[in-house]
Amino acid sequence: MAQSHQQLARLLTYSGALPFIACVLATIVDLNLIDASWVGVAYGAVILSFISGMHWGIYLFHAASCSRNLFITSNIAALFGWVSLLVYPHGASFLIQVSCFAGLLWLDRGLAQRGVLPPWFFRLRLHATFIVVSSLIGLYVFSKLIVNY
Repeated sequence: MAQSHQQLARLLTYSGALPFIACVLATIVDLNLIDASWVGVAYGAVILSFISGMHWGIYLFHAASCSRNLFITSNIAALFGWVSLLVYPHGASFLIQVSCFAGLLWLDRGLAQRGVLPPWFFRLRLHATFIVVSSLIGLYVFSKLIVNY
C-alpha cells in the first residue's frame, strides 16, 4: 500500500477513536446534555460491526491464509456488540464490548502473523483498540462515580 494510503488509514482510524474519548470527557464533566456512556456503547456496537465487516472482506479474499472462518467469528462479534445495547446500562454491556474488541484484535494478531495483514496495520489496530478499550472502561468507571457522587 502506498505511504499516502497508510497515512490516510491512520488518520481515519484515530479519528474514528475520537468519539470514544469525547464520550469519556463528556461523562467526566457531566454536562447532562446526553447520556455519554450510552452514546459510547452505541458507537462501540457500530464500530464492532465495522471491524467485523472488515474481517468479512479479508476472508473473502484470503480464506486460504486464515486459520479461522472469519465469516463466523466476525458475525459473533457483531451480534455481541448489538446485544451489548440490549443490556445497557448494566456493566455487562461494557464487558461485552471490551471482550469483543480484544477478541477481534487477537484475530488480527493471527492474521498479521500469517502475513495477511501488514505489520503497520496491526500496530494501528493495536493502538486504536487500546484507546477504545481504555475509553470503554473509563466510561463505565466515570459513569458509576458520577451517579454515586
